[in-house]
Amino acid sequence: MMQKNESEQNRRKMRRGDKEAILKGLKGGLCDNYYGICCAVKYNMKDNDIIAALKELQKDTYVSMGMSNAQFASAALDVLKIEPYTGSDKRVKDMIDAKFSFFDE
Repeated sequence: MMQKNESEQNRRKMRRGDKEAILKGLKGGLCDNYYGICCAVKYNMKDNDIIAALKELQKDTYVSMGMSNAQFASAALDVLKIEPYTGSDKRVKDMIDAKFSFFDE
């Protein structure tokens, strides 16, 4: 219960653009990873720590709800204009085209 409250509290901070909370999300569990990736894009975060965490998530191929951290992170790095996506994955391309607009709050 305590961990759930802490995670929700961190997500509220991420929604406000708190860099440390976003970085914590990028290094947390799967759901927090997705949330952190989306918030990093939303707030156009391009500092070295965020970029390094996104690049690390590009290696994570665990799939949940049909998507992997690697797909989300690759799309995020493209949208942030850090690393162009050169692959052929339609889902990644769709996220890039949408510029993560599906993450509207």
